Amino acid sequence: MDTQSASERFLKALTDRDFIRLADCLASNVSMRLLLPRGPEERSGRAEVAARLQGWFATAPRFEVDAVDHATVGPRHRLMWRFRVVREGDGAGRPWEVIEQVAFFNEGPDGIERLDLLCSGFHPEPERSSGQAETAETTSTLLA
Repeated sequence: MDTQSASERFLKALTDRDFIRLADCLASNVSMRLLLPRGPEERSGRAEVAARLQGWFATAPRFEVDAVDHATVGPRHRLMWRFRVVREGDGAGRPWEVIEQVAFFNEGPDGIERLDLLCSGFHPEPERSSGQAETAETTSTLLA
């Protein structure tokens, strides 16, 4: 029996870039409000919400999970993820970018019903001499 909340399953599916499994965590009538660097946006319905997230991360030829966190705030779930990605071409010789998003979720009997997301945007990552990501202070046992 799966004892993880829909929010925890969502986070695991997102970090695995499994957007079919991610969509299964959403209620059919889910609503999502996003605050993006270019301004606010709203999406509704399982397919539209999953497609929005898929559009950011699915095709990145290079993708690394830098940090994730999950907590509850009253009846809501707070999730945070920070990814390092190369979004263009085959990834060879392209610059890494970092993106962090924080989301608050309301869950219902059919999955996540409401999602409010704040996005940092994609930002070029400074060159690192070791080529490795710095160790994040916040990590999740979901990835263990």
